[in-house]
Amino acid sequence: MLRAPRVRALARSECLAALRSTCLGRVALSVGALPAIVPVAFSLAGDRLVFGALGGRPLPLVGRRPVIVAFQADAYDEAQRCGWSVVVVGPAGPGREPSGSPAERECRGGPLVRACVLDRAIDLDPALVSGHRYEASGGCP
Repeated sequence: MLRAPRVRALARSECLAALRSTCLGRVALSVGALPAIVPVAFSLAGDRLVFGALGGRPLPLVGRRPVIVAFQADAYDEAQRCGWSVVVVGPAGPGREPSGSPAERECRGGPLVRACVLDRAIDLDPALVSGHRYEASGGCP
């Protein structure tokens, strides 16, 4: 009989460390008063998220003024029955990361993801950061 995994809240530093282990996430925002969830490639510049939409399309939030968005990323290992989920909420607006920037250096996804992040960059100031780790009863590696 499989047991439900244990759930443990992550500290802000653990959330940021988890985010540094992946390069794809989702942004939730309002478009025309309706909710929209958009897959994005992202990187971190310090504790600030820098992201761009996948597939070459611009994000509908690009404008002169920041808007509040929610960002989510996760990872789960089915074999080990463990993983994590992190949510970041804060103001997002246009940004431009120069070549050699911290976001470019920390981008783990290779050239395609790096291009998404840097060519269509949106900066997200992480006002609220929360996350959870899910672990099987025997623990995770």
